[in-house]
Amino acid sequence: MRGIDAVDNNTVWVTGSYWTLDTLMSDQSPRYSKAAVLRTTDGGNTWSLWTFEDGKYARKICALDEYTAWVVLDGCKIVTTNDGGASWKYHDEFKIPDGDSLTICTVDADIVWVAVDNDYIYLSEDGGKSWSCKKSRWFCIF
Repeated sequence: MRGIDAVDNNTVWVTGSYWTLDTLMSDQSPRYSKAAVLRTTDGGNTWSLWTFEDGKYARKICALDEYTAWVVLDGCKIVTTNDGGASWKYHDEFKIPDGDSLTICTVDADIVWVAVDNDYIYLSEDGGKSWSCKKSRWFCIF
C-alpha cells in the first residue's frame, strides 16, 4: 500500500499495486503489477478494486467523499473519479518535465495541490484543467 484516505467511519480509499501471479511459475512469484485503488463504504467489510495499466503503483490518494477521489499514478499521472469509481478521468493537462508526484491534496472539487519530488509545488483552481507552479527549487527540512 502507498496511500490511504478515510473520509468517514465507513468510507476509506487506499492506493498501491495489484500483483498478478504467473501460474506457470511453480513458486507463484509476482509476475507484474498494475496501479490499484481500493475503496470500502462499509467500514472494511467489502472492498471495490480498480486497476490501471499506467505504471506499477498508485502512489497517493486524496478523497473528498465516497464518490470523489484524486489519485497519483507513476510518472506524475493524475486520475480522478466523481462517481465512486464507475469511471476515471485522466488529467493529461498535468505535465511535469521531470520528477515524480509525491503527494496530492484537494480542498474541494476545484482546488488541488500536488507536490513533486523535483521540489516544485503545483496548484489547480479549476478542478485540474490548468496548473500553476507555486514554489520553485526551494525546500526546507524541518
